[in-house]
Amino acid sequence: MLSLKLLCGLSVKEIARALLKKEDATKKAITRAKQKFKLEVGELSVPEGEAINKRLEAVLQVIYLLFNEGYKATEGDELIRYELCEEAIRLAFILTNAKDCYTSELNALIAMMLFKAARFPARIGKDGSLLTLEHQDRTLYRDDYIQWGWKFMQESSKAENTSVYQLEAAIASYYTVAASYEKTNWKVIFKLYDGLVKLKPSPVVKMSRVFVMSKVLGAHKALEAMADIESEFSEVQSFQALKAELYAEIRDFETAIFHLKKAINQAQNNTEKKFLEAKLLSWKTPKPD
Repeated sequence: MLSLKLLCGLSVKEIARALLKKEDATKKAITRAKQKFKLEVGELSVPEGEAINKRLEAVLQVIYLLFNEGYKATEGDELIRYELCEEAIRLAFILTNAKDCYTSELNALIAMMLFKAARFPARIGKDGSLLTLEHQDRTLYRDDYIQWGWKFMQESSKAENTSVYQLEAAIASYYTVAASYEKTNWKVIFKLYDGLVKLKPSPVVKMSRVFVMSKVLGAHKALEAMADIESEFSEVQSFQALKAELYAEIRDFETAIFHLKKAINQAQNNTEKKFLEAKLLSWKTPKPD
C-alpha cells in the first residue's frame, strides 16, 4: 500500500508509471522507492500556506490516478484492483484532517470516489464476468458510500467556482443513484460533460461525452462526433469498443464486428477481453426470425 510520505516524495509521473506495472513489479518498485526515500529524504515536514496549496493539486491528481487505475485495471486478470481504490480513498480521508488541505476539490474528489466505489459489488458477476451499468443489480450498490458521497459533495458545493472534480462527482452521482439504467438522466449528464470538456478536454473526457451523446442525440450523431476525435484514439481499445456498439445500434453489424475485433486485439485486461469476446460471439450468432 502507498504511504502518504511516499506519495508526497514521488512525482505524478513516477506514481502513474508504477501503477501501470504488473502487481509484483509494482510492489518491488514501491519497496525500493520507500528505501530510497528513507535514505535520501528522511522525515517530511508538513508545508503550510501557499506552499501546501501548490503541492495539494499534484497530490490530488496522484490520488485520482491511483483510484482510476484500481477502478478499471489496464492489464491483468482483475477488472477492479480494490486495494488501489481503498488506498486512494484512505489517503484522501487523511488529507481532510489538515485544515489547509480541506478544500472544495478534495471534498469533490472524495465524493466522486465514493459514488463509484458504491457500485463495486455489482460490477462483477458471480462467475467473474464484467457487468456493464445496464446489467448491474442496483440493490447491491453500497448505500453507506452513497450517503457519504452526498455529504462530501454538499461540502464541495460551498465553493464559488466549479472544479473538474465537482463535475466528475456530479456525473458519478447521476450514474449511481438512478433508479434504473433506463431512468438515468442522460440529458443532465450530457450538460455536465459539456462543462467538463471545457475545463478538461482530455481524450477520455471527450470519448465519455460521445457515449452520453449517443443516449441523448442518437448513434448517428455520436458517430459523427467520434470522427472528429479519431486521430486521438486510433489504438485505444475502449474507443474501438464504443464505435462497435454504436454501429451495432444502427444495425451495421459488419462494421461493428470489425471494430469489436480491433478492440479485442487491443485489450490488455483479461476480464474485459472475455467480455468483448462474448459480445462478438453473440453478434455472430444468427438471430431466430
